[in-house]
Parts: sequence; structure tokens; C-alpha cells
Amino acid sequence: MLNEQLIDIEKKLLRLSDCETPQIFRKGLSIMTMQEWRAFLLERCYLKEDKRHFGFEGDLYNSDWWEISYQPEKASSYAYSNTMQPLHTDNAWFQDPAEINFFVMWKQAPKGGAQLILPLSRLLETMAHDAPALLSDLRSIPVVIKKGESSYSNNTTIITNEMKPKIYWNYYRTLRTSKEIDLMCEGFWRYLGTIVNSNLVEKLYCQSGDCFAFNDTLLLHGREAFEAELPSERVLYQSMWKL
Repeated sequence: MLNEQLIDIEKKLLRLSDCETPQIFRKGLSIMTMQEWRAFLLERCYLKEDKRHFGFEGDLYNSDWWEISYQPEKASSYAYSNTMQPLHTDNAWFQDPAEINFFVMWKQAPKGGAQLILPLSRLLETMAHDAPALLSDLRSIPVVIKKGESSYSNNTTIITNEMKPKIYWNYYRTLRTSKEIDLMCEGFWRYLGTIVNSNLVEKLYCQSGDCFAFNDTLLLHGREAFEAELPSERVLYQSMWKL
């Protein structure tokens, strides 16, 4: 591989430190194997690997890659279903989350399965116009986000008030410790449902062998429904990295 190509890939990945736009590497598995991509992120980009993953039963384990695949017997979880996955962030339940998610589309479904991308700045702009009270709540009401029985949890506002705001959102994992929090979460869930099919949300479709990465704290993402009948008709691998 030409060094110029490696330099370009490195620049695109490091750009994610403050960029809301996903970086896509078409036919990425023809550029490097999964093992070589992992080594590149470690040794060339100097990213720190975060191996914390929650399994289907909610148990925490360490793994280089997490498999997200169609598994009918586990279809109660979005990760293993072929249904639409709502807008969310992946690491909301960690106080010290990995910012960068790197994905390998090992096998795409015959039809459907596009990633849904909503940049945070775009969300803030549209909410400031048509849902200012809800936006104020999201930026001011503290919540606890937790998954499974591990000791990990995130005490935060759903949207932070930093100079560069971040978002931590998982509808199902935000603890409803007060009526105020419950009303806010239900309101945000409904609001996202009204815009998910609008032109505010971008669609990123990857073919088998493509790779892509994004900053999990600077956007919401989801997935379109896809066609699949047999187990593993769609397989996506994910790894997580800290800046």
C-alpha cells in the first residue's frame, strides 16, 4: 500500500476528534484486514482501544470486536434484529466513553440496512427552533444512564453544555428516577420519531467489505430495517476507541 494512501486514511480518522461527519472507506477490507485495521488504529493513529462490550444478556466482557448480526433467536435486541434501530449513541452508559466507533461491514443484507446519521449541531439547530423547552431540559436535567449489572454508569445531561456539546442518549437505558426525567425522555423519543425520516437525517449505505467510523459523542445514529431470513445474512463488526 502506498504511504500516501495511509497518510490520507490517518488524516480522515484523526479528523473525527471534532468532526460530526462519518468517514467511509469503500472496500476497506481490500485495503487492510480487520487485524491490520486494528493495528493501524493503535500504532499509526495512536488511539486507545476500549474493549468494553455488553453481551446479549447484559453481561460485560472484553473483546477486540463486537459482532452485530442478524440472529432471529436474539431478535428482542436491536443489535440482532432486522428491524429499524432508533437513533441513539453506543456508549452512553460509560462516564469515560470511547469517542470513536470503527465498523467493518462484513456482510450487508440483500436489501436495506443503511445507517442513519443525525449530526448533533443539526439537531441543536432544529430543536432550538421547534422544541426549545425540550432542548433546555436535555441540557439541564441530570440523568443516570446504565446498562446491565456492572458498576459502570454515566451521570450526565443528555446534551452537555460544553463549548463543543456532546450527546449521550439511549432511551432504554436512561434511569427514570423522577417524573421530570420520564417526561423528558418520552418527549425526546417522540421528537426523534418525527424527524427520523426527514431530510435532517442522512443515510449511509455500506456494501460488504466497506469500513466506516464516526465520533459517537457528536451525532446520533440508527439503522434502517433490512431483509434477512437466515442467521448472519447481515454481519457488522464494531470496535471502540478513545482519543
